[in-house]
Amino acid sequence: MNENDNLNNYLAAVCKNILYNKLRKDKKLAKILSIEDYQAILKDNFNTEDLYEEKEKIDAVKKILEGMDEKSRNIFMLFYYEQRKVEEISIILGITKSNVKTKLHRIRKKIKNNLLKGGYRYE
Repeated sequence: MNENDNLNNYLAAVCKNILYNKLRKDKKLAKILSIEDYQAILKDNFNTEDLYEEKEKIDAVKKILEGMDEKSRNIFMLFYYEQRKVEEISIILGITKSNVKTKLHRIRKKIKNNLLKGGYRYE
C-alpha cells in the first residue's frame, strides 16, 4: 500500500462517518440513502484528485445557485436534491409543467456555461 492508498482509505472512512451521522440525525434522509450503497462506491472508486475536483464543481454550482432567483433555485433543489418529478414540482410551486421544464433547461444551461468559463469540464 502506498501513501495515496492510506489517504484514500482515511478519507473514505471520514466520509462514511459523516454519512452515518447525517443518517442518524435525519430520519427522512435515512429512508432515501442506504449506507451500504455508498460504502461500496467509496471503497472502490475513491480518488482524492477526483474528490477535490468534484468538491470544487459543487462549490461552483452552489455559488451559481446563490445568484439565481428563489423560484429557479427551488426548482433545481426539488428536482436534483429531492429527486421530485416535474409534475410534483409544478404542483408544489403552482406553475405549469412546461414552465418547470423550461426553467430546468435554462438552469442547466447557465450552470454549464459558468462551469466552462471557470475552466471545468461539464459532463
